[in-house]
Order: sequence, then C-alpha cells, then structure tokens
Amino acid sequence: MLLDKPVHGKETTEILSLTSSSIEVKWKQLSAVPANLSRFYGYIVSYKESKRINYTEVESRTHKSSNETFVADITDLSFNTQYDITVRPYREMNGERDVASAYQTLHAKTSCKAPEKPLILNLAVLDLGKPEIPNISVTYQNKIELIPNCEEVTNISLKYELTEDDHYSYAVLSLIENTYTIIPDIDGEYQIWITVTNNEGYSSDSEKHTISIKNVPPEEDLFNDITQKAFQSSKDNSLADVSVSEEQIVIKEDESVQAEECLYANSAINVVNFEGYVEKRMAQIETLSTEYDELPAPDMSRCLTAKRDENKDRNRFRKIYPYDETRVLLEGTANNNDEYINATYITEQYIFLHKAVVEFIKHMNTSHNCNRFTQNFASVCDPQPDPEIMSSLKQELKHILDLKETTGNQDKGGLTEENINKNRNLEVVPGIQKDCLYLSFAVHDSKIVTQMPLPHTMGDFWKLNCGPYWPEEIGSKKCYGEVEVELLAADKSSECITIRDFRLEIIKKKSFAPPEVMTIRHFQLQSWPDKHKLPPYRKHLFDLMDQLHRWEQRQKIRLKEWKILVHCIDGGIRSGLFCGASFMLDRMKAEQDVNVSLSVRSIRRTRPQFFNSIVEYQFLYQMAVERLTESSEYVNTV
Repeated sequence: MLLDKPVHGKETTEILSLTSSSIEVKWKQLSAVPANLSRFYGYIVSYKESKRINYTEVESRTHKSSNETFVADITDLSFNTQYDITVRPYREMNGERDVASAYQTLHAKTSCKAPEKPLILNLAVLDLGKPEIPNISVTYQNKIELIPNCEEVTNISLKYELTEDDHYSYAVLSLIENTYTIIPDIDGEYQIWITVTNNEGYSSDSEKHTISIKNVPPEEDLFNDITQKAFQSSKDNSLADVSVSEEQIVIKEDESVQAEECLYANSAINVVNFEGYVEKRMAQIETLSTEYDELPAPDMSRCLTAKRDENKDRNRFRKIYPYDETRVLLEGTANNNDEYINATYITEQYIFLHKAVVEFIKHMNTSHNCNRFTQNFASVCDPQPDPEIMSSLKQELKHILDLKETTGNQDKGGLTEENINKNRNLEVVPGIQKDCLYLSFAVHDSKIVTQMPLPHTMGDFWKLNCGPYWPEEIGSKKCYGEVEVELLAADKSSECITIRDFRLEIIKKKSFAPPEVMTIRHFQLQSWPDKHKLPPYRKHLFDLMDQLHRWEQRQKIRLKEWKILVHCIDGGIRSGLFCGASFMLDRMKAEQDVNVSLSVRSIRRTRPQFFNSIVEYQFLYQMAVERLTESSEYVNTV
C-alpha cells in the first residue's frame, strides 16, 4: 500500500461539472507527500456503469490554476445513467506502474431533461413509387427539430403493414441516406409509419402514409408461365411448346451483361430437363465446379472499394478482389471505411442455386403465412369443407404421390429371406440403407419410426431404445433376448396418455464387458382405436406432442444427444401422422409459416407408405388450423 488515502477526504474530491453525457472530476493532492511516495507519478481515474463490472481508465491532468489540483474528463457517456468513478495514485518502479490499493469512489448520474413535447419529425415522403411496380420506394428528408441536451438521434424507424392486418414489419432508416425500398409480401394496400427516436427513448409522433401495390413484376410472370408450361408439357410427354430462349429469361441490365449472356447461352438448360441435369451434375460435383470456373473473367473496374488506399492492407493477394455489388459488408462499425472485408458469396451458392431451382420447379410454392392460414383454410375443419380448398389439397397430395421421392432402395432390405418374417405389413417395408426414419425439423436425427414388435423381434425392438412388450408390475423385470427390462414407474398423466419409465440392461453373454444400462421414458396414447386411421380427438394428439416437447426441453439441459422412437401397429399410418404433424408444428414455430406439402414430402423420402390418402393429408391442415386458433406461439407478431 502506498498510502492510506489518495485524497484528504470527500470534501476535496468533487464533480466539477456534469452534463448530459460527460463528467469532469476534480481533486487535490496531499499537502505532504509521504516518504514512500518519493517516486509519486500521478493518478489513475477509472469509471464504469454501476450495473457493470469492468472499469475504463482515463487520463488525469494538473488543473491550470494549481499544481496541487487535478482534474479528469469523462466523456461520451450514456444519458440518464449511474456511474461509479475511482481515483487512485500510482508511482513508477523499475519501469513498471505500482498502483496504490487505497482509492476513493464517487458516484454520479448523467441526465437528460424530458422534452416538453415529443421530437418533431419534419419528414416529407416525396415519392412512394409506382403502383404497378411491386416495390415501395420511400424518399424522405432528414430534418429533425432537436431538444437541448438531447441532441443525439438514435434512429429513424419505419413500420409498415398490410391494411386490416396485424402483422407489422420494421426497418431502421439511415440517418445519412434519404431513400428506403420496401418489398411487400403480397399485393394490396399498405400503411406506412415513420418515427424518430432519441437516446432518451423519446419518439416523435408517427407519420402515416398509404399506398396500394398491384401486379407482380413482368419477369416473375414470365417465370411462372414457363414453369406452368413445363409441368403441363411433362404430363403430355411433349416438349414442343416449352423451349425457352435465353432472350426470354434474361433480365437485361446493360450491353456488357447482354454480351456476356450471349457468349454463354449454350449453358442454358430447358426447364423440363433441368432436374435431370442437376442430378447428373450432383453425381459428379466437379462438373458444376468446372462450369463455375468457366464463367467470364473478372471485370476489375467493378472492384473499386477493394482497391482504395485504406483497404489495400485488407487484401491478402493482389488482384483477388470482390465486386462492389456482391462483397460481404461488415455490420456494426462506427466508421464506414471499416465495413470492408475481402469476402464474397460464391461457389457454394452457385451449387445451392441449382438445387433451389429444382425444388421450385418440382413443387412451386406450398408455404402459407401463419397469420393468414386460419382465415384461408378454416373450412377444412368443417363437416363439409369448401370444395375448392379440398380440390387444391387433392392436387397437392397427387403431386406428392406422383413424385415418388424416396432415398435408398425401398423394396429389398425388408423383403430378404432373413427379414421378411419380421414385417407385420408387407406394404410397409423399409429399405436397406435406412431401415428407420430419422426426422425432426428442430433436432436432426432425433426420431426413429418402426412397427410394434412381433413376439420374435422384441429383443431387436428394445435394442432400438424405444413397451404389452413390458412388465406390468412396478419393480418387476422381463428378459427379451439379451435385453432385461424393468418397469420403474407408471403414471396416467391425462385421460388418454400413460407415461412409464423403464430401466434397460443389455447383457452381452459372449463378452466380458459390463452390461449396458439405460433409462427409457415411454409415452403411450391409448385413445386411438386400431381400426381408425385418425385419432377420434385431435386434442389428444396435441396433448401427447406437448408432453413430449416439454420432456425434450429438459433433455436439452441434461443430455447432448437423445432419440425418440415412434411406433404404431405397423409403423405406417399413425406413426406417419405423428411425425408429419411434429415436423409441421416445429417448422411453424421456427419459420412462422405452414407448409403441409413440405412436411409430407420430407417424411415420405424415407418411408413412402406415409400419407397415401386425402383423409390423412386433410388432417394435417386441420391440426394446423386448430393449433393456430388456440395459440399465439406460432403467430409472428413482430
């Protein structure tokens, strides 16, 4: 310790001045410097927000009126915030700083007077674009009447919504630029509000504007027309009318782009043939890479940002620069020049785009926004649904069944001589490579689907880690081959669901290794009769899924990995409904939209016996409508 106190007392250390965003601290040096401070060097001043841990140091200086008085300026502080300030002396010893352990602490709070009136935004929206163009171009003038001591504007925000809709979208406008482009989701009349906010959190009165958007862009009309023709042509086995020239699908920007497209017109692929083309290219991935490498040489005149003097040191190699329009922008920097990094979105995106186009051509758009889904599809829950809606659902399902999207061989693995007697239903047979279905939208590889075990497959069943195939008395045990099963607990959690806990011990008779032990939680839905394709009450299936979801959330805290085994009598209809509904609801929560078609296609890729009737397909739509009606968890309110 260098001294007992760094200053005489609190009366000699004071806040010299305090503004809304800066503090000046003043204190006096000891009148007599102790002997152990013979190498006294100065004072360290540090500060922090009272709620934070880390301090920030600032330099102190001798006050101009006295060599014994010191001051320190603390600037660029937050408004209306409590700060802790410490003053501590130090000396230099052998080139190192020796800091006193004694110090004095001050407390100060910055402030900002509440405005007598809100911020006034003199913001004129000069142009809202043209109705026939599906973009709203907002041009604004940044003229703001500021309030004394609160001169920093945090942001200018824009909010817009489709009229008579509760779904808002937000954007932060630039304080420097004066334009912003809104790209609406659908046609209709939009309402726009613009607001200014300052550091104190006070906002201006919002200015409201209204504009109507009609029609889709010409290039989108053309693309939809092309794909529709492709679908029709593929059904008729005729390609006579669907040949598309490069001129039809190129959005012409300038002469150089047109010339470039002409040079590489031979790389254009007919829409109908595109899926087969991509399948061949993905089998030989280097072909796509070669195609990418054969693209035109770079135009260095489009790399101006990378070649600026202040950015040259950020390029590892000369002449390898990103284009200005496609480079990656760094966010959250105070200096505009600090946004540059030598990075571009390229090869992986080139390959991904091929897959995305195939997906669009094959399936079109089957996604529905959660906010409008119940309004559009409410009638699917009626005893007599809307015929037009049911017709569209049947077309969706027919398209899925016609695609026959599967992975691996579906008819050999389960029908081999050693496996054929293990199947309850020969129409529900898995393949060789994937004899179980792994499926979850939120957690990859988290679900396994199988049939209810046969008497001679119970040992195999328990090895899957999935129940009478279980002992019925609590504490009793049964052996199934090498697997010993003990019932630890059983509880009827609701009128239709029983939850059991099992202890499994896998005894390896031909090995000296210790037995493998694990605990299994078993959920049984008991209100679904064997001869019924659909559960009598959707609520019971929701209850099962909700209880399972809560269990999963607890596992995320306790375990790094777990599996859920789903089974019914044959591993077909009911297991498929459960998995399809789980996938759909997980996706609704994560993506805020409903896509029944995607959910069904995803699970049919491995087990094609799922969802072969319109009754099952309609049931998923009914579940989506019911869940959205009862819960706001799936509705995007931002």
